[in-house]
Amino acid sequence: MMFSTLFKGMGPASNENTPVNGKRAHERRYQDVCIMTIGDRQYPVRDWSMGGVCIETDSRTFGIGDEAPFTLKFRTTNKVVDIRHMANVVRKTKHQVAFQFEPVTEQLKTQFETMLSDMSAASASA
Repeated sequence: MMFSTLFKGMGPASNENTPVNGKRAHERRYQDVCIMTIGDRQYPVRDWSMGGVCIETDSRTFGIGDEAPFTLKFRTTNKVVDIRHMANVVRKTKHQVAFQFEPVTEQLKTQFETMLSDMSAASASA
């Protein structure tokens, strides 16, 4: 997968995380093995993108608008990559909660790119 596809529509870091031309601002990724840690609890990740993450949990755990510092933990071939940031609850269903990331900084974008590069290299060599 080309990184240009993943980061399509991303410009400099900003507070914007809105759909572009009726489409999602960022491509959802379902295939990555990762979990989200908030406090001392771990949650399975349903999907994530450069704009946010959707976890599987009882929706009563979080309220709309709740802010949470989190760590996304991605398993690559040789290691577990931790990415820390802040997010706000924007949507929930009975068994899922969706978070929107705070503005993505260049440093965070670089961490995601490095992690995706590691995962891409690992899948290419498999």
